[in-house]
Amino acid sequence: MWTHLSALLTITVGASFCCGLGGILGWIAPMTIRNNPRNLHDPLVRHHGAQAMNFGITQGIMVVLGFIMYLSGVMTLSLTTVDQRSEPVVPLALPIVLLSVLALLGAFVITGIVFAIIGTVKASRGQIWSYPKFVAWPMVKA
Repeated sequence: MWTHLSALLTITVGASFCCGLGGILGWIAPMTIRNNPRNLHDPLVRHHGAQAMNFGITQGIMVVLGFIMYLSGVMTLSLTTVDQRSEPVVPLALPIVLLSVLALLGAFVITGIVFAIIGTVKASRGQIWSYPKFVAWPMVKA
């Protein structure tokens, strides 16, 4: 249960305090819990630890990709929007691109939070549960 909660808290609280840094570091706490010598022989802890690590790593990748998409959209549109008088012109495409990137990342974050809560509940009940592959790419095996 603590593996899912630690990933969720690191991602949400860390992202709110320090511009996305929590989203990148969401895999560290589940890795620490999973690799604790006391938990090495517990298959339930190892499974949920691997799931929470996959969730944290996927969230970190999405934060980096979203930041790159956001910056590339801003840079591309800001460099190409100068008229003959050298005055900057903000076209309608700039807010559309930026809002669509933010909407996609927002939807991904909300689904991630919902599935992390589901994972926490399943782990507290002692059930084996895995994140859907679009929320947590299976990179770490139990």
